[in-house]
Amino acid sequence: MENTSFSLPPEIQQEAGALLLVLLDLGCRFTQAEVSDSFGDWYFDAWSANRSFRIVKDRGLYAFYDLSGDGDSEVEKRAFGSFGDFAPLVIEWVQKQILA
Repeated sequence: MENTSFSLPPEIQQEAGALLLVLLDLGCRFTQAEVSDSFGDWYFDAWSANRSFRIVKDRGLYAFYDLSGDGDSEVEKRAFGSFGDFAPLVIEWVQKQILA
């Protein structure tokens, strides 16, 4: 999964592939990522609509951080045990930023 300047590690692509494709379609660009050998943890940073954000998997929980905002969105208020519950809220957040 690539954009014009950065390619995400295969571990992230495998686990978050469907979300990544939607984010690319919405115009997001991935800027950095890291995969840890412990617990299968990873994170990636992305940029969209003049906002940067981070998606994190830490010990099996998924979290979202608006790196350029106030942390007041629904997706930022908790960690998620299910990627299926988490991903739609990330997409909703990105769509709102594009329309803002």
